[in-house]
Amino acid sequence: YRAWPAAKFADLAEALSAKTGAEIFITSAPSERRLVEELKRLCRVRLLEIPAQETILGLCAMLLRLDFYVCNDTGPMHLAVAMGVPTLGIFNPESFPAYGTYPNNLPFMAVVPDTDGTYRPIPEGFRALPVEAVLEKFFELSSSCRGC
Repeated sequence: YRAWPAAKFADLAEALSAKTGAEIFITSAPSERRLVEELKRLCRVRLLEIPAQETILGLCAMLLRLDFYVCNDTGPMHLAVAMGVPTLGIFNPESFPAYGTYPNNLPFMAVVPDTDGTYRPIPEGFRALPVEAVLEKFFELSSSCRGC
């Protein structure tokens, strides 16, 4: 319930590739093999899969090589933010207040489905978060990170 659907990530990868020419990399844990295979099956652009890192140091080294990191609310997301990698986090409204707020001086933005102002689990709303909303936040982050 805290993961944006693979089909949405596939659409996002295609849109980012088309609009920016970006190479799209996938990070994952061994337990996410099924999701990675689904994403690769659904996506019509080349996806470069980064092997799962065995250590936190390896993960940090890999994250530092990225220009931007777009992901669900995950442990690697928090590491990327802590290391200053421009990061766009996709959050379920339930988890955002506890895990998604950072000081304004970090290159981080969150995408949270709009609610009536209360934070409660709304998995169907989270899953319906449109790709366009994520793209809009990505371009907002990238324009604020010129020279990050």
